[in-house]
Amino acid sequence: AEEGNEAFLVYPVDVLASQYKYGFGYDRMNFIHHANDRDFRRLGMDNDVFVWPGTLDNPGIPVDSGIVFLPKNSLVDPETGSIYASETTTINGQEARVRLKTESVEEKFQAYIVSQGEPKGYFFNKTSRELLEEFSPDLLASMDFSDDAIWRFRRAIYNGFTPEQAFGRANAAWQRAQNPISSQEYWENYFRQNPQIAPKHVYYYDNHTGSGDAVSGLLQRNNIGRADTSDTEGELLGFDENNIPNKVWRRGWGAEITGQKGDNDAWLGYDQLEETMLQIASRRMGQQS
Repeated sequence: AEEGNEAFLVYPVDVLASQYKYGFGYDRMNFIHHANDRDFRRLGMDNDVFVWPGTLDNPGIPVDSGIVFLPKNSLVDPETGSIYASETTTINGQEARVRLKTESVEEKFQAYIVSQGEPKGYFFNKTSRELLEEFSPDLLASMDFSDDAIWRFRRAIYNGFTPEQAFGRANAAWQRAQNPISSQEYWENYFRQNPQIAPKHVYYYDNHTGSGDAVSGLLQRNNIGRADTSDTEGELLGFDENNIPNKVWRRGWGAEITGQKGDNDAWLGYDQLEETMLQIASRRMGQQS
């Protein structure tokens, strides 16, 4: 996904836990105590919940069981929905769309960096506030930064990144879409032209607030998530039979890989996937030889 132009889905916990096998990234996690808790954040733990289908014939989790979050106000290409400009070209005999660069942006930025002397010794001794003052919107505009790249670059500086890191995070050298429309307009047009795949539940969020704030804001405004049944149903909300413990399905991650696949439900389809991958690799290698 493009930063600031993300599309994602949110599902109710009970929908997933009641109909699918699931597992947490760490043994002590559950639906009540997860990676947003202070102790888990301190340990650097993620908040992933892994979900598996019951059979190989299962088509997956229906999109309409959740809410599709789409950006409201990104400025995007009317044809692709991307915030970046692109063109269609031929690569290895196949048609592909590639993003376009503005070479002058990187050239001017690197020239400025070099003009300041040793980058690490120079920039690492400056605070974010000092860097924001130095890399003003006017200075960045003189380097041919787009308005969007200026905003993203300065936000990265504010968050503690060095100028070189901020340049990469802002994708400053990539051209922005020409004659853009709002991302909401793009998606509404797209669903009008493809009604058979239009989700039932769509929420257009202000992409300047961030995806996390978009979700929490929607939940709070609609009083969603207040029905906590953990006191009576337990920390797995009564769906204990579908939980696959972490130590059963995971291997590696700091432990010796024994080759044991573990729980059959969690490794359902693994052999078929491995066989397909080997077939694809064999065909590709044959074409190259």
